[in-house]
Amino acid sequence: MEALTGDRRGRPRVSRRALGRSCLLPFASCLLPSLPALPPRHPRVMLTPELVKEIAEKVRGPFAEEYRTLLDTARLGPRFMENQYSIPGAFMEAGLAYLVERELGRDGRPFADLVLGLWRRPEYHQPGLARHFGWQGLLYDWIFDAIPDEERRKYGELLGEWVATWWKTAEVNIDRSGWWYNQHWGPGHLDVPNHRVALAAKLFMSLAASGSAGRFEDAVQTNLRSFYAKFLSDGLPALDEMGGVWSESSGHGNYGPLLVIPLAYQAALTGLGFDAFAAGAPHGFGREYIQAGIYPLMPHNDKLAYIDDSTSGYAVQHARCAPLFARHYRDPVARWLSDTALRQGWLYNSNLRQPEVWQRVAFLPADLEPLSPGQADWPLACHFRGAGHVYMRSAWDNPDATWAFFGAGPSYAGHSRDDEGHFLITRRGHLVNRSGGQGHNDTCYYSGGSLIYNLVTIYHPEEKMRRDAYNENDGGLLRYVYSQRFPVERGHITAYWHDPAVATYAAADLTKGYWAEKAREVTRQFLYLRGRPECFVIFDRVEATRADLPKAWFLHLPSEPRVEGAATVEVPDHVVRYEGDTSTWLSDPAGDTNLLTTGRSRAVLRTLAPHPARITKRGGAGHDFWGHPYNPAAQYNHTLDRNGVEQSAYRRPPLSPWRLEVEPAPGPTRDYFLHLLYVTDEFGEDPAPAERTQEGDRLGARFGLGEWTVTVLFDTAGAIGGRLRVVRSGEAVHDAEFPRGL
Repeated sequence: MEALTGDRRGRPRVSRRALGRSCLLPFASCLLPSLPALPPRHPRVMLTPELVKEIAEKVRGPFAEEYRTLLDTARLGPRFMENQYSIPGAFMEAGLAYLVERELGRDGRPFADLVLGLWRRPEYHQPGLARHFGWQGLLYDWIFDAIPDEERRKYGELLGEWVATWWKTAEVNIDRSGWWYNQHWGPGHLDVPNHRVALAAKLFMSLAASGSAGRFEDAVQTNLRSFYAKFLSDGLPALDEMGGVWSESSGHGNYGPLLVIPLAYQAALTGLGFDAFAAGAPHGFGREYIQAGIYPLMPHNDKLAYIDDSTSGYAVQHARCAPLFARHYRDPVARWLSDTALRQGWLYNSNLRQPEVWQRVAFLPADLEPLSPGQADWPLACHFRGAGHVYMRSAWDNPDATWAFFGAGPSYAGHSRDDEGHFLITRRGHLVNRSGGQGHNDTCYYSGGSLIYNLVTIYHPEEKMRRDAYNENDGGLLRYVYSQRFPVERGHITAYWHDPAVATYAAADLTKGYWAEKAREVTRQFLYLRGRPECFVIFDRVEATRADLPKAWFLHLPSEPRVEGAATVEVPDHVVRYEGDTSTWLSDPAGDTNLLTTGRSRAVLRTLAPHPARITKRGGAGHDFWGHPYNPAAQYNHTLDRNGVEQSAYRRPPLSPWRLEVEPAPGPTRDYFLHLLYVTDEFGEDPAPAERTQEGDRLGARFGLGEWTVTVLFDTAGAIGGRLRVVRSGEAVHDAEFPRGL
């Protein structure tokens, strides 16, 4: 038998003779568990005849206007089919319009003919119907009854042929970790680029073509059996372990999984009878999906924060899928997210000049009223256990609210960045940001490692960094990006506590994220106090293996800070060293647009440890992407790729042209960093002085926040812990030890 071989994209190259015998390929279907009976009628991929009846009732009433929009889009006929990176336009709309018009007693054939006219062109007589494979399977199912009998088998075989040959087998044979990888599910365009195992596309196509795949029927059945078995044994448990924050964040999540996995859940329900929405764990992907699309939204612009390899844009994929979660969980906040996206134009397709509404028409329950997170009384903080993300804020439904992120979690997938212990803070714009713009770790020196994040570095001159073709030794975390090890223990949240009236607290052990030859211990505790003014307390324990290894605490800022203390100018207007303890700066949009807030806020940073401390202000044009200060080979501005070409991605929002570097006096192997970061109005009063305190083996601070007197202490050795005491008018508002576990 002729072997299957792959081209550069992983697509199988199969001879015509081999294809003719493909029904003989050893799919081992006899070894797979029995498959639940498939619905005998179409549609069965995401829709059912019963659901079509419900849709028809909706479009007669509350969804009449949106249905008119859908019909206007559908009449355009399929668009963007030749663009491999684009989701087909007016494609799903045409299929849904056919089903609904038929259910309404009208002639839906003109909409089905728009799709059939495409398929009848010779260039589409290819496996998978040539382009956008999964979407083609979906449409085959939706317009099945409109396809002439003599063409059903022809198109069904073309779908089945792709299932049989793409990635060399119809069988789903990935291991458990493979369910955490965006390319295994397939990008949203469901076409060739970055499309590997094709979990979603093959599910759609196999469900659609089952019973009509001709000589590829065995391949289709093998795919369904193996998907069903592996999804139950490996896929859903893996997604439940990961939770709602996609393992590669909303960046590579946007490139497929955040869209296609919920659609695959729906297809598994309608086609295989398995309800993954209901079966998911309380902190699993499905249950946390909408929360993961809302907690990272920064109040000042309603955009997703730039975390990991994320994109700093609107939560479009979450909004597209929100109708499914509104339906299956009766979630009014999911309905609110979908309504907000429609109203704010997130779903507007400028090429079609119409909003994308087919998911709303298909899945939103007509009787579910929307509630904002504030109206639904969502907590002001959330810990996503799988990703190790903690989000916190001062209020919902208020663009002037304070918002923060703190994270430390395992590596689940290859694109996960090396940023354990990193944090962000916003209020009326960015206050604490990340650097590097939107540079890609493949081509930008500055984005390939840890230096763009707000964390502690330990510089060891002999450390060898992975993927150093684009990034030198930056003193930061081990470089696991693209390591293909799933998961990797590189830092984890050890404790989380939230009281909406007082504070949110998280602690993390980051030691395993650093090279063992340079770091014995690195921990971080992050406390957000909701006083007046608000205050963030950041405490780090850092122990190096040698006394000569310098430690530096980094903070990236969107605007130039003012630092108090005796100054030594190293580079005028760019690099100044201070012997002091106080820094202040203003919030800034960081290059972003469409702000929902006016005015600015102010941050005041007080360094209580180390003492004495040296604070370096570094940045401005020509020094805004500077390398690690202790690496002799990194003393230049990192804006060029290895070919000397300026990387424009660095100038995309969010922009942080300044950073602070806090260093202890040289000598000790063990140091502590204790910072109070106050958030106040632009012209607000300076915070009251803070007193550094020490009680036994605990180091901390005593300070005032309006009517509050706060005493916070942190353990300097042993288990990560401490104590918080908040007193108002002589009475304790809170007085307790920090939790030591989850």
